[in-house]
Amino acid sequence: MPQDLSPTEKYALLFIGALIFIGLLLPHIGQPEEYHRFADHREWLGIPHAADVLSNIVFVAVGLLGLLRMQMRNAAAATRKVTMPLAVFFTGLVLTGIGSSYYHWSPDSHTILFDRLPMVIAFAGVIGTFLGQRISIRMGMVGMAVGLLAGIAGLALSIVNGSLALYLVLQFGGVVGLVVGLLLTHDADDPFPWWGLVGWYVLAKFFEIGDHFFWDMTQHLVSGHTLKHLAAGMAGVVLLNAMRPRVRRRRRPAPLLIAD
Repeated sequence: MPQDLSPTEKYALLFIGALIFIGLLLPHIGQPEEYHRFADHREWLGIPHAADVLSNIVFVAVGLLGLLRMQMRNAAAATRKVTMPLAVFFTGLVLTGIGSSYYHWSPDSHTILFDRLPMVIAFAGVIGTFLGQRISIRMGMVGMAVGLLAGIAGLALSIVNGSLALYLVLQFGGVVGLVVGLLLTHDADDPFPWWGLVGWYVLAKFFEIGDHFFWDMTQHLVSGHTLKHLAAGMAGVVLLNAMRPRVRRRRRPAPLLIAD
């Protein structure tokens, strides 16, 4: 470990290393085939599982808006030191919308890779943005690179031996690390409402687990998985809104006082 690292950087690297170590040591965690049996099977305009497919539009929209907003001078100024991880995040969102649509068109154990790989990219961008904003630009780039490589390795292992252990540990452990980092670090200049992002992520997981429950509760109007896509998209909106260009209000000239 390099000697010029700050204590916070060392702790962050140790945490990331611990996640990878735990993910490699855990026993086999397979993907149940039941996972692909989503509640909403409705077809619309020839699109199978239409609600789950079309709800991915939110990812594409937020990702493209984020990439466009990064080109605005006022918006880029507030997030200049995390430009690269932010670009990776929003690019990952666009790819997630495309890959998830492809998966939900015909959900099975083969097409799900196109759903998960873009999420690895987006998640690595989130981790890189947080570490770059709260710790250091160097740590942000390292965290993003490690997140990408380890996430891809986790998916590769799931293809080779069918185990999702490393992939799942990195995903959920990363959220735990984000929460711990929020509690232990502070940056007055941080423009991102991270607790909002965490809240939407947790809500998305809640909807995902309750796919059939929400389908039945809404009298077959909307499924939990469709709601999961919308909630996860809102997590992206949280970062997008933080980049809103600030409009400087012109001060009105003081009224002239004319003496009698």
